[in-house]
Amino acid sequence: MQPQENWKEFVEAHLLVGHILDGLIVLTKRGNSIYSCGNLKDLHQKFYSQFLVIFNTTSEEQESALCQKGFVLKTTKDDQEIKYIIYSKNFCSVYAMTRHNRSGILVCSLPYGVLVATYSFPCTSVKAIEIVEKACKLLRE
Repeated sequence: MQPQENWKEFVEAHLLVGHILDGLIVLTKRGNSIYSCGNLKDLHQKFYSQFLVIFNTTSEEQESALCQKGFVLKTTKDDQEIKYIIYSKNFCSVYAMTRHNRSGILVCSLPYGVLVATYSFPCTSVKAIEIVEKACKLLRE
């Protein structure tokens, strides 16, 4: 079985349940996309690095600056770049939402890269976080 098929099976079984998430991309630590679907299927490579550096800060000042900057993204459903404001960060996860809470983004550090997932209203962040963190826990084992 090809790696792309393995990812597709995993995503369908663990992440696309209940149509909660509307976009997903998995990036290697080098910034290569190894799987994407939904709103993040055609995400431009210029957006990748922001998801990788957030977990590789060397000082509290650098981490604070990155968290204040947030994320900027243009998905397949957007006609312009959207700013996401980070509201929570821990050792292995970052959660961010748009200003009016219309959509959110979850970024999870994995041993070989990061998983980025998006969700939109009416989905709640609680449900999206539950699904993504459960899947990432499996990927970290």
